Amino acid sequence: MARTSALLEPQTDLADPCDPRQPVPENGQVSDRWEQRCLDLEAFKAEHGHCNVPQTYPADRSLAIWVTNCRRLRKQGKLDEQRIRRLDEIGFAWSLRTRRFAARDWDAMVAELAEFKDRHGHANVPHGCREAPELAAWLHGVRCSRRSGRLDADRVAQLDGLGVVWEPEQNRWEEMFAALVDFKKQEGHCNVPGTWTRDPKLAKWVIGLRAARKRNTLERERVEQLESLGFEWERGSDSRWDAMYDELTKYKRAHGHCRVSSVAGDHQKLGNWVRTQRTRFRQGALLQDQVRRLNELGFTWDLWRDQWEEMFSALVDFKTVFGHCDVPQAWAENGKLGNWVITQRSYYKKGRLDAEQIERLNAVGFRWSVAGDRLIAQPAKPEVTRRPETRPRRAA
Repeated sequence: MARTSALLEPQTDLADPCDPRQPVPENGQVSDRWEQRCLDLEAFKAEHGHCNVPQTYPADRSLAIWVTNCRRLRKQGKLDEQRIRRLDEIGFAWSLRTRRFAARDWDAMVAELAEFKDRHGHANVPHGCREAPELAAWLHGVRCSRRSGRLDADRVAQLDGLGVVWEPEQNRWEEMFAALVDFKKQEGHCNVPGTWTRDPKLAKWVIGLRAARKRNTLERERVEQLESLGFEWERGSDSRWDAMYDELTKYKRAHGHCRVSSVAGDHQKLGNWVRTQRTRFRQGALLQDQVRRLNELGFTWDLWRDQWEEMFSALVDFKTVFGHCDVPQAWAENGKLGNWVITQRSYYKKGRLDAEQIERLNAVGFRWSVAGDRLIAQPAKPEVTRRPETRPRRAA
């Protein structure tokens, strides 16, 4: 079977006599390997009652590929007439999907649905299922036909026997609501964290509920059902947020500030979180309680403004010592201050400083144009004028 499977992949060599693209030999005899595929198909039909081998057929996936190729090549006019007749004798269905549920297609799809149930334990193929997209689309059409009263009672009973849920959305709501009730019994609230690993589906469902409420697409009956449980539409405290806030509190105690670097040091994860809080604050995505708690911690929302204040304070200290604000770029005691002073002059020329910053720099005697400020390595300290002596000197 392994050798046959390898020969029947979609990239099958054209010289393979089992390939449906090959013409029938001149003697009119179909190749043994082609005939073997036909016999395999007959065996499949004897077991399942149809020739529609699903793409996920676990016993022989190569047979499913071969069947698909037969349909495609027949549609393209590239399949030999003798082989078409041979497949017709078996009862091969050249088209899987029709607008109406023909008896042959119905039986085939029901059989495929039964196989799906054997593999997964249920017959509710989700819409858009990657494993069985045709089966999912077919089941969706069957449900629509039942809602409009166009599905025979016998067929409804047949699918009831497989356990098909006719209104999966309602069933899912009841299932997830029950999970939310259990969560509240354990945790005392309905604020399922978005990162809750014990039940990620419930976490996503709760997020979806809040989003649907904001879009005004959640039914009033369901809104009332959730509110009767104590559901809060504004997201409550997130466990991960609390954990990172605790880390930031420890960092503040150790370093005296909340300006955590995200590109260097041992706190890059915390630094990334801090940067995210600033972004979410600008987007209006932080809860009021979270903003309040960060403010109480002395959190810096505008990092550039905070750094400006820090460097301005250093400039004032520089002037107190040296009597001017002309900090050289290569000043050994504080190279950052020298670069900052040059940057302020550049920003002033480009109009990137606001009026308040310009006023404060003018107030301390800042000069906006200084020649040679990049060349001075060390500013000279002002000479201290010695006070005249008033005491009489002792005689020698």
